[in-house]
Amino acid sequence: MVSCDNSLDVIEESGEIPVVYGLLSPTDTIQFIRVERAFIDRETSALELAKDPAQLYYDENTSVRVRDEESGLVYLLNRIDASTIGYTRDAGIFPETPNILYAIHSDDIDLTSDGIFTLEIERSDSTELVTAETTIVGESRIIRPLESNPVLDFSEISETIFRWRTGLNAKVYDLYLTINYQERENGTDWENKSLLWVMATNLEDDANEQLEEYRQESVPFFSFISREIETDPTKLRRFVNMDLTVNGGTAELLEYQRVANANLGITSTQDVPTFSNISSGRGIFGSTYSTVLKGIRLSNDSRDSIISGRFTNDLNFQ
Repeated sequence: MVSCDNSLDVIEESGEIPVVYGLLSPTDTIQFIRVERAFIDRETSALELAKDPAQLYYDENTSVRVRDEESGLVYLLNRIDASTIGYTRDAGIFPETPNILYAIHSDDIDLTSDGIFTLEIERSDSTELVTAETTIVGESRIIRPLESNPVLDFSEISETIFRWRTGLNAKVYDLYLTINYQERENGTDWENKSLLWVMATNLEDDANEQLEEYRQESVPFFSFISREIETDPTKLRRFVNMDLTVNGGTAELLEYQRVANANLGITSTQDVPTFSNISSGRGIFGSTYSTVLKGIRLSNDSRDSIISGRFTNDLNFQ
């Protein structure tokens, strides 16, 4: 008699999947692209394989390049161990060294705004070419606070307004506020300190508006400072200024965030989706542009709130 085999084989034959992460940015001094491979094997645990750099990274004969579709110029990226230049990998299941990245100095590549760039990864085993495409994001222009007189007022009776003109090809925005202050113990010199506040993330520009606006309540600003600075009666502090960063990203980043959040609610199917614009692989290749307004002052009332307000009055701001 003929019978069925109901056994379930959950592991395919040994193989690899390219995993890519790269964001081209005209405002960075060096362009980095991470190219690795996911793998599985019938005989060896994935946790064991992950410890082996030879399993994680492609060999030195792998070519990673970026093509400017308008000019036809092709830029070859260099394979480097980023840990040798201060970019160490976080501790985890993967080896911390080497930290292999592919890099090119920004002076050696023309990242013209609105240009279309194609990533090409040619593996040494002559398998299918891995590709991805993105457009270059242009500069946003911050118009509030005013560049000529940058002042922010975090008032408890009204919201603080941030406003900017959108950058070309930007579809999603993050806002960061770097809070600069000084600190010293009795009898010592003032030491420069800073806090990075991720004020807002994934602000969408679905309607292709030329002007974007974000409103921020004051309580999160003061509570962030209170949470990040340790209470210490032996230390004196004084506020210096702030830097506002508007970071614009391409449609690939917007779609990545949409997909990541699409199926995680209370009525979700628990089937967590993934997004990738990498052919024959996984990951994301996109573009960002960071616009920074430095030296923003606080209004007198806001400075008084840092010194004596209910959230920060024990931090010894002078």
